[in-house]
Amino acid sequence: MLDAAGPLGLTGARDHVLAAVLRLLCGWSRIRDDQVRIQQISDVIAEHAGTQLDPKTIGRALRDLNRAELIIYLPARGRGRCATIAIHARFLDGIGELARDTAGRVITFSRRRPYIPKGVNNPPTPRIRTDTSGRPAGVEIIPNDVRRVLARIPAVYRHLPSRVRWCLGREIRRYLSRGWTTDQVIAILAAPMPGTVARPLLLARWRLAHNMIGTGPLLTPVQRAWDDAQTAAQRTATADEQHRRIDQLRSVTTESVRGRMLVALRARLPHRDGPHADETRALVHAARMASREHPDHDLAAAIDRWLAHHLPKPTSPDQSATAPEHGDCVACGGTGGVVREELPLRSLVCDACWSADQDLASAAA
Repeated sequence: MLDAAGPLGLTGARDHVLAAVLRLLCGWSRIRDDQVRIQQISDVIAEHAGTQLDPKTIGRALRDLNRAELIIYLPARGRGRCATIAIHARFLDGIGELARDTAGRVITFSRRRPYIPKGVNNPPTPRIRTDTSGRPAGVEIIPNDVRRVLARIPAVYRHLPSRVRWCLGREIRRYLSRGWTTDQVIAILAAPMPGTVARPLLLARWRLAHNMIGTGPLLTPVQRAWDDAQTAAQRTATADEQHRRIDQLRSVTTESVRGRMLVALRARLPHRDGPHADETRALVHAARMASREHPDHDLAAAIDRWLAHHLPKPTSPDQSATAPEHGDCVACGGTGGVVREELPLRSLVCDACWSADQDLASAAA
């Protein structure tokens, strides 16, 4: 059919209507449907093409497609009647229509019970859309879900003008794509209505925005699983990088060099909870510092230069700080204070004060 429609140069309404007819028929594996309304075709065009066509324009486009022998179109007659659309017979060579009963169901060749009862309507598994980074960003929308919501919400929404009703359907699609289920959307929109509703679309937007924050139950676990997987992958990559660095460090250094690196790092970063709390992390951190300070040298040479600059110099015993043995008395402030080993802090006390303290101690005893 598309090959036959190509030379006709269909544009505008005729192109949109032909695409909608093919979606309505081929989407349900049918070649003929006698229960079609113009509004159904209009909804399909609005959903896929993003434009709203007048019913008269759609009727004229169907008539033109019928004249071009692309489809068969029998317009509705009388109030409440439905139109008939079908694929033209010239495109149906070797294709036959299955027999149906009075209810429109296909008559099967076997009377055995099917694997899934016909009364059970299991929803299909939603397909996940992803963004440029691969993170799940939304759920693929099934067109029937939007129609199901519109059919079960209060009449004040269903009787909106076509353009406003299309805007409401777009809002419903937006929240369904964020992972909310049709039952949840229906429950929000079917809540008790105020006495007078002048602008139902604004009320629906307000209720959806204030009651459906974030992602829904269909999308949240998928995003959480993706985030957990990314976090685990990042941890694995960090651990692998840590092992690679420590292996490289051990290949160019000896045990004594690594010991001096730890001493230099503790002198450079004396705080207690630093990178030297773990020896492996401390060595990697020291090697990174050496490479940053000496980028023109290889790792071994950079570590040697870094140790030469930051390794603390050893101090001789005679240069070590010792407490003074003589000074001012801590009691009277006079000179001649001597370190008293009996005191906990080895304080400086002169002989006169010391003798007086001893006499007081003896009298108290």
